[in-house]
Amino acid sequence: MKKSLFLILSATFATISFAQRVSNIRSEIKDDKVHVHYQLRSSRPVNIALEYSFDNGQTWLPCKTKSGSWQNQTSGDKTVVWHFLADHVLAGELLFRVSTMPVPPGVVGCNSNISGWGSSLGTVSFASDRTWRVGSRTWSDAVQASNCNKTTYSGGTRNSYNSDCRSNPDRKGDLFSWCAIVRFGSTLCPAPWRVPSTRDFANLERALGGSGRGYQSNTPLVSGGYLNTWGGAYGGGCNSEGPLNDQGSRAYYWTQSELSSERGHILLFDTRGHTVPQGWSDKGNGLALRCVR
Repeated sequence: MKKSLFLILSATFATISFAQRVSNIRSEIKDDKVHVHYQLRSSRPVNIALEYSFDNGQTWLPCKTKSGSWQNQTSGDKTVVWHFLADHVLAGELLFRVSTMPVPPGVVGCNSNISGWGSSLGTVSFASDRTWRVGSRTWSDAVQASNCNKTTYSGGTRNSYNSDCRSNPDRKGDLFSWCAIVRFGSTLCPAPWRVPSTRDFANLERALGGSGRGYQSNTPLVSGGYLNTWGGAYGGGCNSEGPLNDQGSRAYYWTQSELSSERGHILLFDTRGHTVPQGWSDKGNGLALRCVR
């Protein structure tokens, strides 16, 4: 027998540094999805967080698989859609919370077109349940999303930066553009996980025995550290046109840190023993993602 989802709607609003207001909130269930309608008034683009509670607000959980109006939103009538079955929520009396968050630096300049994903990322998961504890941090396996296009990638040019992703056959995890991992970071790396920063990768390298800065050639650091202790893989990447590059020879991992309007910071290491914990790549390129906590 199919279970029913019972909803009770509530709203709370985050305090941020510029004028914003969410009002006229209502929800309904359509086609096994929760549609939350709201009106937003904001002087700058904001992201929308949607959470639910089973225990009358004692504990809040993120609505992970969402589509609709929740990234880079400006004033107007909006609807965010929660795909609750994809999040394995089948029944319950739920309390909802809607809040606004500032858009992370650099994301406002990213193109809002997400044609490669359709209406949502689909099911987001890690390549395995294994975790790696290095120093004071724990790392996930590589991130993958079921709606990543299996054959093409429309990551965009240096001037468009479409948010997109590409599958990476026979390699751990999928390939995401920088705009994708920053804009959808809370979905790709759900709490308590988060998208790593350049500081996280610098600390990781120091914990593995490296300097944590600049370019260096250190074969034991790569083979014994990044590959074995941290569980990295030479997954390569792809440019904005889609072809896969450097599979089996180089590893590229995004950070949330922005170098410029065109480039984001990355971790790079290769089969020749080269490491760069604060490298860079064009935002439209597709690279791997590991989460940290």
